[in-house]
Amino acid sequence: MHDSEALSRKERQRLTGYEYSASAFNIYLGLDSRFDPERYGIGNWNIWYYPTGDLNREYQKQLAGDFSRPWIFLSCPTMKTQEPGIGPRGHHVLEIATICPYEPFESLHKHDPKAYKAKKREVYQQIMTSVRDLIPDVDNYARMKLYGTPTTSEFYLGQPQGNIYGAKLVPKQVGLDRLGYTTELPNLFLVGASACYPSVPGVIGNGMDVVEMLTGQAVRQRQEAPKPLVAAG
Repeated sequence: MHDSEALSRKERQRLTGYEYSASAFNIYLGLDSRFDPERYGIGNWNIWYYPTGDLNREYQKQLAGDFSRPWIFLSCPTMKTQEPGIGPRGHHVLEIATICPYEPFESLHKHDPKAYKAKKREVYQQIMTSVRDLIPDVDNYARMKLYGTPTTSEFYLGQPQGNIYGAKLVPKQVGLDRLGYTTELPNLFLVGASACYPSVPGVIGNGMDVVEMLTGQAVRQRQEAPKPLVAAG
């Protein structure tokens, strides 16, 4: 069945006509067993590093294609769980990301693959200057380097324009104007960043909301309120 037969024109526009959030350049580093995250203040948390502290200026600069000392998000997934499979035992993984424009990478990828690869390497090195602000000797530990542009995310993850948070969080696309969970088709429901709230907790919560809506059963674990402290007389 074609979508023209299944969905009204208004519904197709609602589900496909929204503005996407910013795209990102992502880096994953595999580090050897000599790397000690705690030595650099890295633990079971995320780090946002803004070299100048002027967030608006740094975002504007990078979206214009200037990656001189960019801001970065940095996380160490191997510090967040003891479960096996994230990395070899005794080794660590670093996840690094920052925003970037989609169009320049998309144009190079389509029209000049050689220039695209060169630009990809260039931006990787520029982002690593900010990583070295936090971990000056990171290159001594790196044994595996994987990095991707917005077109990488678009191709491998199916993220249009390499977006990182689904529908852009602007006034016309939040609150009651977010996509929501239901569609015109009675058995088609939406989850993910665009349905309601983005980010990892948001998307997990969206999935739980849909499960509870369909089953009528709560799937969230409720924590008991802490018992009040009673002072000894």
